Amino acid sequence: MDTTNAFSKEGLLADSYVLHTVFELIRIAQIAGFDENGKKIFIVDYHTEDSVEFERYSEHSKEGTNEVKIISELVPYTKDALIFRKNSTSAIFAKNFIETILKMLSLEEVVIVGWDTDICVMNLINKILKTINKLLR
Repeated sequence: MDTTNAFSKEGLLADSYVLHTVFELIRIAQIAGFDENGKKIFIVDYHTEDSVEFERYSEHSKEGTNEVKIISELVPYTKDALIFRKNSTSAIFAKNFIETILKMLSLEEVVIVGWDTDICVMNLINKILKTINKLLR
């Protein structure tokens, strides 16, 4: 999640330190049985000019900029992947995201990795668990 230029290579929220995790992200994908032809989901920050997120965070990942692009090191892994654009700190609100996840309820294990784990990854996990728990009651 959010393995884009905005959080690593350019822009106000970029921190090149996260790039040291790239090889680990690829390794995790391979251990999980994914390769360049496997099914993966990429979630990218993709903000409109008037995004409410800019009230809390510096402007970043604006549509039409290089910041919204997945880093070049991971681009080969986007082949046949589902890519969701989010305009908030949780991908749960991305177009068709929740419908896609609900079709995957039979999965026994899900691995979620990414940058900004204390915001976007945590928000996604919490909202997915709440949604699934409501459905299973």
